[in-house]
Amino acid sequence: MVQTSVIIPTFNRAATILRAVDSVLKNDSSSLEIIIVDDGSTDDTSTLIHNYHPSILFIRQENQGAAAARNRGIRAAQGEFIAFLDADDEWRPGKLQRQLDVLAMNPGVSFVGTGGEFLTSEGKLVRIQSVYRRGNLLKELIFTNYIITSSVLVTRDSLLREKELFRPELIISEDWDLWLRLSASNQMIIIPDNLVSNHRLHDSLESSSSVEQIVNQYINIISNLNQDPLLGPVIDRNWSNIIANSIYMHAYYAYLRGDIRTARLKIIKAFLAAPARLKWSTALAILFLHPNTFERIKLQMNKNPRNYR
Repeated sequence: MVQTSVIIPTFNRAATILRAVDSVLKNDSSSLEIIIVDDGSTDDTSTLIHNYHPSILFIRQENQGAAAARNRGIRAAQGEFIAFLDADDEWRPGKLQRQLDVLAMNPGVSFVGTGGEFLTSEGKLVRIQSVYRRGNLLKELIFTNYIITSSVLVTRDSLLREKELFRPELIISEDWDLWLRLSASNQMIIIPDNLVSNHRLHDSLESSSSVEQIVNQYINIISNLNQDPLLGPVIDRNWSNIIANSIYMHAYYAYLRGDIRTARLKIIKAFLAAPARLKWSTALAILFLHPNTFERIKLQMNKNPRNYR
């Protein structure tokens, strides 16, 4: 019987796919299946995988995006639990067993995420994410997505209870959309252990258009979920804070791009809309620090994150 199915969507990632697979194999389990969904790659991904490990289930489809690829993998999975891993990323040894132990010790919990590190394509550390959360996380997730997709382990049953899995029509944040819907009816635990390496191959904050896309998508997802009977009441109660949060996001991304004037105007607007929602450490940095100084401070702090156990 398959206990855990690991789903790896990939598109033209021949350079990194074997690293991802190796990291799963280091979490070896006799009841583990690896499902790679090739989303129409034009490189030699298929040849690499077929020559590498005979037990891998390799599914090829026309290019439809990561959301559709993950959905295809979920439908093919035989495991009681589903784990996700992007082809750019990797797990640390012991990651999967640590999560299975958490589930075993917490009956009623169906979703476990972990902490992780974010690296550039050259391997330079950008930040370490380390938080501990448990219970119904809906209200927090409305404002902040601290779930690393490549860290997620979730019961297959809880996924299949959803009317939709990952929504392919979403260009970005399709993972956050699903976590929000799952959080409305499932107990979750996020452990702080640094068990995933997330390799950033692209900078999503390079242009102002991408920032607008991120902020607009945030509002669009929330607005769509407002029709859900479980999510709607929580969203309605927090709507003014949600709008303020979208302004704050715009300010933060402008700040990272070095557009200090826009960032400061937006952070003041966010404060006037909902001062209680502001992250004051970031707000003060935007008002008084240069982005390079702020990034150096954050990186130093992230090297020694608080350990919530």
